[in-house]
Amino acid sequence: MTEGRSGFTLIEVVVALTILSAGLVYVHRINGAAALGQRGAQDRSAALLLAEERMTLATRAPRQGVEEGRELGLAWRVVVDPVGDVVPNRLWRVEVTVTGARIAPVRLLTLKNGGAE
Repeated sequence: MTEGRSGFTLIEVVVALTILSAGLVYVHRINGAAALGQRGAQDRSAALLLAEERMTLATRAPRQGVEEGRELGLAWRVVVDPVGDVVPNRLWRVEVTVTGARIAPVRLLTLKNGGAE
């Protein structure tokens, strides 16, 4: 380089722009992954809340049978079966399953004492 001239050469500018571009692509990918993770967490939370709501309703007065429905873009299924033969204080097995397109199934299971047949 001759004396008195200042600035960057073309190759220095190209290398700097390449490094900057790679950094921006990396940041964009991280933001996309974070957004997907947040959406997945929201979907799982909604499924768990729905499962807990259905479990509460099913255990208030358990009755043998299967009930199914859809809410919030999620499918739910409640199965209530008697356990044993003791009628006055029957033990009930209550299972709630919630499924959705973007989440693994959420399953809750409990045993409830009492209730009619």
